[in-house]
Amino acid sequence: VISDASGGKQSLRLSGKYTIRKPEVVITSASVQNLYYNCGNTINVDVPALGEDYNPKFTATSASVLPSKSNKRKVTIVPTGKKCVLGVSSLTNGQNIKIDNITYKVIRPPKPSIQLLVNGKLYNGASTINKKSKCVVRLKADADFRSALPRDARYMISNVDLLSARSLGAPSKVGSYSGSGKDALKGVPVSLGNKLKGDSPGTKIYFRIGKIYRVNFQNKKVLEKFGERDLYIGAVIK
Repeated sequence: VISDASGGKQSLRLSGKYTIRKPEVVITSASVQNLYYNCGNTINVDVPALGEDYNPKFTATSASVLPSKSNKRKVTIVPTGKKCVLGVSSLTNGQNIKIDNITYKVIRPPKPSIQLLVNGKLYNGASTINKKSKCVVRLKADADFRSALPRDARYMISNVDLLSARSLGAPSKVGSYSGSGKDALKGVPVSLGNKLKGDSPGTKIYFRIGKIYRVNFQNKKVLEKFGERDLYIGAVIK
């Protein structure tokens, strides 16, 4: 509507082409790029174009979605499949408006490494071990994974058995040490002296690790799968 020469109002019809842009979803996270399987992957999901009208609702395929109670833009995703599609909507002006779908690749957390400490030092696999040595079997979490998701990088060992090859037959179990309730990153102590009193120098011994569990952010135990040979550490006593 414009003013004409006589002071009246006149309507003009205008036509043109307009491009309607979908609001951009901005994902930020200080910890993860992919999503880790059965872990608490926390991300921030924002749609800056909506400003204060942004009232997000999240859905996900093959995953649980746990919205933050203190920050509406923060959500924790717990994937249970190989791929996860995060759906982002916003409840705006009384309507639930779909904004976008974001597809994530889901990867399994790296396995921890199994280590033997002898008198506080990492065993090199070649030296002989004194019967009076203080031995500890521990796990070491992958550094990047632990840095990204420390609450999901906790571990337990069910037990550690001590075996001795006292004859030409299969090694026999001479002791067992429970890891229940112990932080496997600190380790499970294994006492040698009392169990190997009758063993002569040069006897081959083995530390046999039982089941290994990862404890996730919900305190759920997830069994870690290792090959049979990976669960044995051999040594020779002196």
